[in-house]
Amino acid sequence: MPAPPWPLAADDLGARDVLRRDAPSAEVFPPLLYGRQPAPEVLASLQPMTGPLPLALRLVDDVVLPGQGLVVDRQRGAVLPLSLKGDIMQRPEIFRTGLATSPPQAFRVVDRADGPVIVADQRHDEFGHRLLELAPRLLLSTAAPDELPVVTGLALRPDLLAMGRAVGIAPERWRRFRRPLFAPSAYWAEPPLRLWRPVHPLAFEAFARIARLGAGVGTDLPERLYLSRRGIARRRLRNEAEIEAIFAAHGFTVVQPEAHPFELQVAMAANARLIAGPAGSAMHLAVLAPSTTRVLILSSPRSFDLTEPYLNPAAGRLGLVFGTLAPDADGKPWAPWQIDAADVHAGIAGHLGLGHASPPSA
Repeated sequence: MPAPPWPLAADDLGARDVLRRDAPSAEVFPPLLYGRQPAPEVLASLQPMTGPLPLALRLVDDVVLPGQGLVVDRQRGAVLPLSLKGDIMQRPEIFRTGLATSPPQAFRVVDRADGPVIVADQRHDEFGHRLLELAPRLLLSTAAPDELPVVTGLALRPDLLAMGRAVGIAPERWRRFRRPLFAPSAYWAEPPLRLWRPVHPLAFEAFARIARLGAGVGTDLPERLYLSRRGIARRRLRNEAEIEAIFAAHGFTVVQPEAHPFELQVAMAANARLIAGPAGSAMHLAVLAPSTTRVLILSSPRSFDLTEPYLNPAAGRLGLVFGTLAPDADGKPWAPWQIDAADVHAGIAGHLGLGHASPPSA
């Protein structure tokens, strides 16, 4: 087999559907906006209806899994296009090592599966990506034979194993590969959730199953939950200490989720009636809360995307307050930002019902 850089195949070279879970059109519930900062232009592209949502579990033969979510046809040394569907970003340039056009070199497969496998691999290994991307794919993967190993290039973190257990994959079935893995055949689940696009109902089913992990975990769980990003360097909210104090004054418990076991994170999110915090991985825990839970996201204008509105399961549930970039922000999407306390107060009062406020803007 040729080594990287590999070309992108024109098609999936014999991949076949084992199961289809296509969904019909569904209504999209737009968020409510608070504060004086305008919403990013991308919010105007939010679709009012999802349109039909195709979804399949696919089976491919004679492939190599080099990691980073790539699936490579061994005979032709070409990246299968389904690899692009397996990454939430869905841009070919993310596979720079796989899609370049320089001449291939000799490549030796250094690990081998004994039989068919289920692929649970992807490029991003941050918590939010494991929860939003991989967990729904794991649920779809359970339609494959249940004795098959589940292979991944990702670290086998406790939260990943717990998500798998929630959807029916026992921890002992996981196998991590650290070298390119040859598989005679591989089951590949298309992603029910893709960045900037409507969300397939199967993703919400996966989140509901994960939420059950919190049953009976913890005591005196807060009903008002602020999910902090203080411990995260990227997209830092410069005045988060000030914002946390505001929410604490309204009875919110301020939590850095990554400091707690995953099952306790789940329990706190599933129990909360009000959830607030800066956009990012921590706030993705809100997908585990009931549809009646009010969610207020504080967002940088640069890093906002349509995933949050498409994850909104009910009218009136999601509120947004936008901040501004910090004066020294560079051109990167994760640049530091800040938010005006008065705008935050407007969101707390108007969306969470804690005080008086003017109606949300359209």
